[in-house]
Amino acid sequence: MPPKKQRQICHAHNAGGCRRGESCNFRHVGPAGGARSSAETTSPGPSTPQRASSSTGPPIRGGRSSNNTGPRRQNPPGLPPGACRDFWEKGTCSRGDFDCKFRHISPTSTQVADTVTSTPARMDFLTTGSLGEVAGSSSDVFTALQSHLSPTEAANHLKTYLNLTFRFTTPQNMYSFLKILNSANEKHDGWDLSDGQSFFMKIAEPGGFGLLRIGDILRSDASPNAGRSKTILSFQRGFIHALMYFSSAFVTRSTLDHLVNSLYTLIDEHFDNIVRVLNSCIPPLIMGRDFSDQSDLANGSLSGMELFSTLITVFHEYASRFKQAVASKPAFAPAMQSLVGWFMAWSDLVSQEPPMFTDSITKANLRNRKWLVEQLSRELETLRRVVDSAEGGTTRRVSRPNLGASRGITADESLLSRLQYTYDGPGAENRLNPEDGARHDNDFASISEIRIAPTYEELVSSTPNYLPANIPGAPHHLPGDSIERLLDIQFRLLREELT
Repeated sequence: MPPKKQRQICHAHNAGGCRRGESCNFRHVGPAGGARSSAETTSPGPSTPQRASSSTGPPIRGGRSSNNTGPRRQNPPGLPPGACRDFWEKGTCSRGDFDCKFRHISPTSTQVADTVTSTPARMDFLTTGSLGEVAGSSSDVFTALQSHLSPTEAANHLKTYLNLTFRFTTPQNMYSFLKILNSANEKHDGWDLSDGQSFFMKIAEPGGFGLLRIGDILRSDASPNAGRSKTILSFQRGFIHALMYFSSAFVTRSTLDHLVNSLYTLIDEHFDNIVRVLNSCIPPLIMGRDFSDQSDLANGSLSGMELFSTLITVFHEYASRFKQAVASKPAFAPAMQSLVGWFMAWSDLVSQEPPMFTDSITKANLRNRKWLVEQLSRELETLRRVVDSAEGGTTRRVSRPNLGASRGITADESLLSRLQYTYDGPGAENRLNPEDGARHDNDFASISEIRIAPTYEELVSSTPNYLPANIPGAPHHLPGDSIERLLDIQFRLLREELT
């Protein structure tokens, strides 16, 4: 009878000890951690293949070498479960905050995933230096949070919500997710374009769970008086904050069009519910002359600038990206007509002296309030024209406030005066403050020097491009009766439309 086949040698026993002990299926030769006998090392059994030394191969994540034959690499002292070893030891990770599956925590801040970065309450758009940022393609200047997460903190938190098994069970779950989402704002300290785009790619990646989480919120019902209810989603704190991410600069100015379109597919899918929630929540707030949740003023505050800049941007982006949306959605035109009506009612009340609406915009003087309202009315009028063109003229024209009424001048004169007051020309030499220099490396007074394709600096610039007003008498750096002025206006406006 032939001898039984010899069992393989237990390498864990030889490396320092085997936790299976006598129940191990492999042979334990010699003392734990000791060298094998010469017979064992030179004459392996017929079924024991030669193996490479455990010292070969670079160490990989998890503490083992690439051939997986050596002992486990010991975790550094104090490493929390689920934390990234590289970030813990070196402070950096080659995978980045949003692509690493482990939490990025350092020894000096082990509670980083459970804290937020606090910033003082402020309204940047009311300061003189920020008025020029109001007119733009995002709502970030109005929606900056009082407290927000850093990119690393946002990445750590986000992993919980992008898990296959995660489900929202309470409105508080949604508020926590939205706090992460709204932390991605270009006005927040610590966030730059790279962070914003990495975050956006994680949220909107095809087949990921970020879109599912946002969709769960957009299909929900909401109340303007939810307070701190554990079952009812707040319109101010929850529903509208989901839409705010759609109108953020990291989304609307992204060059990743396929991901932006994927995100806005959620607006298309849940459009009817979005309109239903708006129709049920905004009218009673208008009647109460305050957009905030009176049951929870600490967390449910909302200003008209936040609300209308978000809705105008979202609906304009949606109509621009989904060309058939206006015609295919019966609720689109009525929704725009309602939006115009709500805006006119609010703008009239906040433009009075004293103001007749409780809103943070009333902290500004009357002159700045009317100017801010006029900027939104311009954007709403542009949106109205898009909808009106597709629907054959069913929406009301937006009436802009008469800024010159108190001084006895016409609206046209007031408009020209306002344009002159805010004019910031092209190139360093024509800027409102020449010491600021050019906006970017593609900002020139002469259109012959402007590259048609946007440059990188132009794309990441926080200052909007110079766009001249196509109105007789409006300020311009070229003579009013010259063909050069006409070509300059048409070139800049057409280029902005195409890019």
